[in-house]
Amino acid sequence: MKNAVRDHATEFYDEAEAMAIEDTIWWTRGRRAILRRFLDRAATLKIDRILEIGCGSGGDLPLLSRYGAVWGLEPSATLASRAAGRGAALGVHQADFFHHDIDPRVNLFCLFDVLEHIEHDEQFVKRLVDAAARDHLLLLSVPACQFLFGPHDRILHHYRRYSRRGITELLQKHGYEIVQSGYFMCLLFPLAVLSRFIERLKARLGIGHSDVNMGRVGRPLNWVFTKTLELEAVFGRFVQFPIGLWVVVLARRKSDSR
Repeated sequence: MKNAVRDHATEFYDEAEAMAIEDTIWWTRGRRAILRRFLDRAATLKIDRILEIGCGSGGDLPLLSRYGAVWGLEPSATLASRAAGRGAALGVHQADFFHHDIDPRVNLFCLFDVLEHIEHDEQFVKRLVDAAARDHLLLLSVPACQFLFGPHDRILHHYRRYSRRGITELLQKHGYEIVQSGYFMCLLFPLAVLSRFIERLKARLGIGHSDVNMGRVGRPLNWVFTKTLELEAVFGRFVQFPIGLWVVVLARRKSDSR
């Protein structure tokens, strides 16, 4: 892939390859196992209408559809079309979040690896708070550990990475209470640090690249990495990982927060 990323890392892959990446690669499958645990918790708080903001090619829409009626919101026309083609959502809106009218009946908003792409993330959260129903849930994942920020993040148009404390404080500032949160991709964290170190070393040596590293590996290693993240999803019910490549947060904004 030799094109610059605009809205999503898979936008310039052909449709079949992009869908295969979203459906089979280890980190998307493993992340869904982790998100499923948080969605199970959200389901106990009575959700029935879900909006995924920045849904990309719609790889997570089938999972979300198990928990209620789901819609997608995606600024890229290419990706919105792919997401709609999955048939898992009742509708996929091709629009920018800041210019889209939010259905006040939505009671769960999902942002999976989206907030780091927003230059002014606090404005984004404030706009959601102002537009959404007073009593709603927010489930999000963001990349963790600012010290890992490097060439890969810049290629993907990331503005920052987050700490668990930083993202929870941002949400609490706007009236959210944290229902559940944690770091994930802890067991594979040493490999991630090594990969980022190699990227930085290459950049210093002038061996940079403009392609996105999607993390594709051989089938056996893809299986091992997937199972590792699925194991973290199970362990995460009982322990808090001290660090990881992701932070996942489920938060609730109560009606008395305004």
